[in-house]
Amino acid sequence: MCTSLNENRAEIEAGLTVLKSRSNERRLDDSNKNKVTSYNLGSDMIVMLECLCDTNNPDNEGCTKKQIRFAESTAQSVMEKAEEDFASEGPENVLSEVRDTLTAIHEHDCC
Repeated sequence: MCTSLNENRAEIEAGLTVLKSRSNERRLDDSNKNKVTSYNLGSDMIVMLECLCDTNNPDNEGCTKKQIRFAESTAQSVMEKAEEDFASEGPENVLSEVRDTLTAIHEHDCC
């Protein structure tokens, strides 16, 4: 993973630049002010990986905080998407689909 991160640095930076420009466009809409952007998520992931791959930091000091930041960004993004999905489909429809899926899994594995 660390080798790939270093070997593909130019492509990663280019991808983050594209994500940053898209994220900045979305921020013009005030309703997206505090939402996690793909750029934030990607940047947090790269910062975390760089810390874990730093050969000058074999004890990974400070990396836990970066891992937590990435986990928090990921969780917030999932929660935002869930709120969006629930709003458009209605919670009762989503929960009904979940129930049907779990019932089908149970019946398949059980009997």
